[in-house]
Amino acid sequence: SAGAGVTSTLFTLATTTLQGERAHVYVLDGRGDDVLHTLVGHPRCGAVVRLHERERMMRLLHQLARRCTTRGEPTTPIVLFVDGLDAVRRSLDDLDTAAEFDALETVLADGETAGITVVAGVEQLTAVPAAFLARCPHRWVLHLHEAHDGGLVGVPAAHVPRPGVPGRLVVAASGLVAQV
Repeated sequence: SAGAGVTSTLFTLATTTLQGERAHVYVLDGRGDDVLHTLVGHPRCGAVVRLHERERMMRLLHQLARRCTTRGEPTTPIVLFVDGLDAVRRSLDDLDTAAEFDALETVLADGETAGITVVAGVEQLTAVPAAFLARCPHRWVLHLHEAHDGGLVGVPAAHVPRPGVPGRLVVAASGLVAQV
């Protein structure tokens, strides 16, 4: 939910990824937080694209989708950070952007086999396809306004972090609590 620390968590993960040796980072910013834009200057950050940057978003999504459909061994690993996956999907759910919506769905479905890791934050779990959630082996659940939505990703409502502690999360697979 808003204020739970999702953007800050994604920023921390992206910064850590960029400190590594190999992966290239791309960011789709569906929420418009300025903190993610600070990643632009890093040499392995390919782009930070916001929802209003339609042309850049289209190019990025088609580039990533082409990598998913091209056969062969993936070269450099890519990590795609999506802040507000539900907002990005909604913004592309139109006849004019149907090709980009399909490209995003291709990346979400086939990215892993093409060397693309997707790290996504969402505010409305019900706006994300169940098939995508099923393919997410690592689910971190921060505060949810509707705690019962935690059940959609394997966290009982009683274990969903309470409001007021941004970055507090529950790892769905183990039930462990962490702070980012």
